[in-house]
Amino acid sequence: MTRKALLVAAAFLAAGPIHAQDKPAEAAAPAAPAAPPEAPAPSGAKVIYILSQMRFAEGTAIDPAVLGECQLPTQGAELLESAARDAGINIARDDVAAKSGKGRVFEVEITQATSSGNAFTGHLKLVTVRGRLLDDGKEIAVFSGSRNSRGGAFAGFKSSCSVLGRCLEALGKDMAFWLKQPR
Repeated sequence: MTRKALLVAAAFLAAGPIHAQDKPAEAAAPAAPAAPPEAPAPSGAKVIYILSQMRFAEGTAIDPAVLGECQLPTQGAELLESAARDAGINIARDDVAAKSGKGRVFEVEITQATSSGNAFTGHLKLVTVRGRLLDDGKEIAVFSGSRNSRGGAFAGFKSSCSVLGRCLEALGKDMAFWLKQPR
């Protein structure tokens, strides 16, 4: 690194955040109450139940390494739940309620998970899902989505499962957006 670059970096780092000890007046102020762990759903909003795991669609050919190592069914359900809560949707992972067929149920299955390449040659991953939104057992809307990823920044430092997880994370956000106005 050149001397000029070091000086610029030092100046940039010196202008860092102000710590509480630098501002005693703010440190004495009472802390704001912590936000509740889950924001309440809008009144009248129906709970949408999902299974604790997204199952693989019957007859889907998935690489055994992906099946054995990646935990995609559990990760997919967790990411969908998180994205839906962030979008203000009243959602719950509850196997009993989801299997009962009562109320709103969003059945999601992974129809494809392709894992080509690797950290050295470049990732090429794809995940496709299909979901059915049911209301008291009656299908009211169908979702279909697919996302692919080459790993993003620093892909050479990411595992195949991590990149497949990025695809599921994007699909979770897609499904949450769709659940606001299913069609």
